[in-house]
Amino acid sequence: MRATRHLLSAWPATIVSWITSGRHGVTLASARQRPDSDLAMRSALILSRAAACLVLVGGCSRLRHPFSAPSYSVRPAASRAPSSASIASQYGCTAEQVAANWQNARLAIAPAGTPICRVLGRYGDPVSISKSHVADMQLVSILHREANGRYYNATFVYYEDTKANRQLRRPIGKWIVDRVTATR
Repeated sequence: MRATRHLLSAWPATIVSWITSGRHGVTLASARQRPDSDLAMRSALILSRAAACLVLVGGCSRLRHPFSAPSYSVRPAASRAPSSASIASQYGCTAEQVAANWQNARLAIAPAGTPICRVLGRYGDPVSISKSHVADMQLVSILHREANGRYYNATFVYYEDTKANRQLRRPIGKWIVDRVTATR
């Protein structure tokens, strides 16, 4: 026991994993010299791990409030799409034309190039309408649903008066059918 105290007091910076005593005396296992920089490095490693944990926990604000409301405002969708007659007035058509289309060409697929006033009303009132404006043209897509579950989608195009549209000989300045599709 005295040898063990003397050994540890002789090397204060020694790391000793374990000490065994047996018939052959005291044995030091895994003894190595600990430099002063090793202690500083270990302290820095512990501090950096602690800082990383704090940043991760502090940065995860969603974990603290998982059921909070979104920060953006939500606008409800329109309760109902406009009628065919109100759409017709926006594109220069009359209510009489819409009524005539329903009576004379009900559910007939309109070919590409047909003027919009000869198509509106064929498929009844729309379910939804989407509008977009891309390079040199405007697009309007109108989705209709029939009572039997069949859908009709009519896409109309308006080509603006540009050099490219004139060179391609597109019909400029009027709304025409781009395509009409129907489900089976």
